[in-house]
Amino acid sequence: MTKQRKRSLRAAALACLEMELPREDELRQELERRGLAPTGGQALAYRQWMKAAGGDTSAAKFLRDAAGPEEPETPAAKPAADLSGLTDEELRHLAGRSVKCEQG
Repeated sequence: MTKQRKRSLRAAALACLEMELPREDELRQELERRGLAPTGGQALAYRQWMKAAGGDTSAAKFLRDAAGPEEPETPAAKPAADLSGLTDEELRHLAGRSVKCEQG
């Protein structure tokens, strides 16, 4: 399969996941009752969840993989050191350049 064809297939799959279910669809009504968007993606996830709740381990694995890895907590950034009071010579030394630069 060519790269262009794969991109096209991926775009089509994403469009299906975003597509709204027909108004008369029973699954759409169930999703709306539960406060979920009536899209193909929500329908897919909901059906897999129902199967997983019934003991289907393949559905549970699908949901786990679809959810992706848990985002690691980002540690709080340390405040930057205030270097405004340092001389040019001190700044050069901190930067690893202990050689004086000539002005001119």
